[in-house]
Amino acid sequence: SCKVSRLGIQVPRHAIENDLTCHCEPLRLGTVLRLVFTLMRVSFIHATRYRQYPMTSTFKPFREAKILIALATPIIITQLLRISTMVVDTLMAGRANATELSGVAVGSSLWVPLFLMMIGTLGALTPTVAQSLGARDFDDIPFQVSQSFWKLVLLLPVGFSVALVIKPVFVMMDVSDTITPIATGYFHALLWGLPAVLGYNIIRYYSDGLGLTRPA
Repeated sequence: SCKVSRLGIQVPRHAIENDLTCHCEPLRLGTVLRLVFTLMRVSFIHATRYRQYPMTSTFKPFREAKILIALATPIIITQLLRISTMVVDTLMAGRANATELSGVAVGSSLWVPLFLMMIGTLGALTPTVAQSLGARDFDDIPFQVSQSFWKLVLLLPVGFSVALVIKPVFVMMDVSDTITPIATGYFHALLWGLPAVLGYNIIRYYSDGLGLTRPA
């Protein structure tokens, strides 16, 4: 820490008497994460302040169906949009030639299982947040979100490790020499967006656990 006076800023007399100081520390990852978790907690409190979760003994089919449709519709739209990205890749590669289209298809055959494994691991955040919400354990929710970000950090080396051995895997699959470079380049291009996609899914799973599926 350093005193404000060293920065050349005029300090009020009462501040000098109380010997107030400011902490001039560089911005670090931990500080950014704490700020993000604080904002998430504030948004959570704002979202749940006017919402109640009553436990009723009577079952009302139409009311339950309306709530279920409201929750499921944004999720269905999200999944359709996610699938559409692969459709766009296929359409763009198909306009080039059959070789490019084959390379995209072969690269996707390894990318999709890897991606599903990672988001499946992070998907445990949704029931965990929902359980903490139901138990009114609000302090546990930011902790679970932070743990998911640490899982993301551990999963990234797995994806980049697969990228290092992706070419020998294509050789084992008897992929032709003309398609292997295209499939490898397509896989490597997708890999650069992996941190952002996984981070987005963590925030989406957090929102889903709160019952706020519309932001996803």
